[in-house]
Amino acid sequence: MDTDKSVVESATHLENVAEGLKANSPPEEQQSVWQEIKSNPRVIAYTLLANSGSLAFGFDILVTATVPALPAFSYDLFFTPKIRPSF
Repeated sequence: MDTDKSVVESATHLENVAEGLKANSPPEEQQSVWQEIKSNPRVIAYTLLANSGSLAFGFDILVTATVPALPAFSYDLFFTPKIRPSF
């Protein structure tokens, strides 16, 4: 019986908190982009961090794929005089 009462009190408390949050913040439709950015700085920071990781990975793949295709790199790596590049 006490468990049911505590569950009801917890649910009521959560509803009151949710209503208080809705009353204290303006609707999202009324906030500008700059206001959203200022109100959520951690989200912006995490987004930039995640995107910088993907950009670094893409750059790494680009360099890894491009450098072995250079004639000078192939000449120095395999040392085949028949494929000597003409600079």
